[in-house]
Amino acid sequence: GAGPQLTTAFVFSISNEVGDLAKAMQLFQDKQVNIKHIESRRPVRRSDTDFDVYVECEGKNSDLKDLFQCIKDQAVHFNIAENCMDIFEEDDCAFLDGVTWFPTKIGDLDQTANQVLMYGIDFDADHPGFKDTNYRDRRKHFEEIAYQYRHGGPIPTVEYTPAEVKTWSTVFRELNDLYRKCACRQYLANLPLLTMYCGYREGN
Repeated sequence: GAGPQLTTAFVFSISNEVGDLAKAMQLFQDKQVNIKHIESRRPVRRSDTDFDVYVECEGKNSDLKDLFQCIKDQAVHFNIAENCMDIFEEDDCAFLDGVTWFPTKIGDLDQTANQVLMYGIDFDADHPGFKDTNYRDRRKHFEEIAYQYRHGGPIPTVEYTPAEVKTWSTVFRELNDLYRKCACRQYLANLPLLTMYCGYREGN
């Protein structure tokens, strides 16, 4: 039968060789799985001989299962970016044995953070900053700083422009007025600690 169209997302890594990405993309066509969004990145910790590919895709249960098995066999690494177990029946998940990943130490969160950043790097055409090239460049700059950070490394310092400092100073003042009326007791108790120890204040 036709079956419902299911949507999921995952990250896989392939060798950085001519034609390897085209071969992987051909699998989606062969399995009749539609790609809704795709991004690629050079991994920070691993060898320069491979790169990560993040894909959001849509297809039937059986087609997605076949695609995952093919990608798993071909890829250097294969990680579930969203909980695709939810779209399969329990009996259909055997093909994912050895694939499903979850963090076991704090450094593993670097990987999940990067997947979140990859997912959020783009925005819709109706976004207020969609046609603002300066805004897009600054957004990309901040995203790259966050993407490169790894647990245990020095926390990067972000240099803001005078205009950005002025904007966030206005936001700070307006929010401080609202905090007194709208913030919960726990937030108000910890807000002075952010000012004392983290430099959270107007103009910073």
